[in-house]
Amino acid sequence: MGHSSWLRPTTITWTSELEKYRPIFEEIVQECAAALPGFDFYLLRRGEVYKDFKDTDEYIKGYLQMDSERGCWTINSHPLVSSLTSEIMNFELRNLTIVFTRQPISGKENCRYDDYDTRSAIISLEFCNSDDEIRKAASVMLRHVLGHIYLGRNETHCDNPYCIMHRMSSRESIMQHIAPSAKYSGFCEGCWQKIQKSRIWVNEPSCVSDSR
Repeated sequence: MGHSSWLRPTTITWTSELEKYRPIFEEIVQECAAALPGFDFYLLRRGEVYKDFKDTDEYIKGYLQMDSERGCWTINSHPLVSSLTSEIMNFELRNLTIVFTRQPISGKENCRYDDYDTRSAIISLEFCNSDDEIRKAASVMLRHVLGHIYLGRNETHCDNPYCIMHRMSSRESIMQHIAPSAKYSGFCEGCWQKIQKSRIWVNEPSCVSDSR
């Protein structure tokens, strides 16, 4: 049986230093699909052509910049997500893209670990020190950025410290959050109600596909 044409095709990809964590990404995406409706997730394979006939690493290289304050190369994240969203809106409005990396990103609004636009997001796991931290942070931040995409560019963070839409401005704020699961969305009642009224809400069970 084919998947509903109403589900939003959602590509999950990551830079090559995270490839060994593919089983973790597979697990958290399956959990996310069970908890949140409306998505047709696809996990990009290593070396698979992504954007502009490049794989994820090659695409990311075009957005590297030296951060003089931090003394290291970072991914210039907002132009990256803006470019991804522009491409999506030019060619296939319903698609979404989430990129994970362990490289530092420039971030915005004092949040150095995620950046997002209306159809795309990037998440940095640079602060993680173990496999367990990678799993928890990736799970929390995937739901967090999907929440931003649901709610739109101008929506502020939630004041509820137990909601996954609370500002994730530090390693501590991410790691102390309750890990979402297949049965626990992570969103407070207020944010969940806003999400259900959002312009991209699709009230059909999500799935994880083997192909795009």
